[in-house]
Amino acid sequence: MVDESCKRAWAPEFFYVADDGLFYVFWASIHDGHNTIHYVTTRDWKDITPARSTIYYDLGIHDIDLTIVQHDGTYYGFHKPGDVQDKMGNRLLTATNLDPKKDTFGGKGVGRDVFPDSTRPTEGPEVVKVIGQDKWYVYADPFHSDLEAWETTDFDTFKKIAVSTPPEVKHGSMIPITERELETLLKAYPGKPK
Repeated sequence: MVDESCKRAWAPEFFYVADDGLFYVFWASIHDGHNTIHYVTTRDWKDITPARSTIYYDLGIHDIDLTIVQHDGTYYGFHKPGDVQDKMGNRLLTATNLDPKKDTFGGKGVGRDVFPDSTRPTEGPEVVKVIGQDKWYVYADPFHSDLEAWETTDFDTFKKIAVSTPPEVKHGSMIPITERELETLLKAYPGKPK
């Protein structure tokens, strides 16, 4: 049952569990005075209603910007716990199953600080698998500077890497595209990014 005191749906994302044919849709909403991760599941995107949503996990402090990736049977949840003032930055939680009745990100505290040399405060983590490689880039969004990124091959160690992004890029999602798709986009939208 949805808590009537909940306000907003901040930074919604989803993760598809192919074995179950189930989408987990999650976001942050205010609950008991702090942002808490809420969720709903769906198979067809037609049955998502506030009445079906519930708390996914609650750290007891603000928590936003959850993004999930799976590797070798483990789910990795990158998120931003805490307030701006505490400068915790993005953290990493793990779970063996996305069903909170079987395992939960929330029972593991605020998670591990795995990002060396991270600008603080930082939010908006995003994970991108490098095409054709067993390597991932994890992007982060510092409040007052350009995006930062780290690479990992095992989700245990993270090495900061230099990245270049268009000016004023904040948060976001990334998808792989082909060279042909890139050429089509560059023809349709010539010139430098603004």
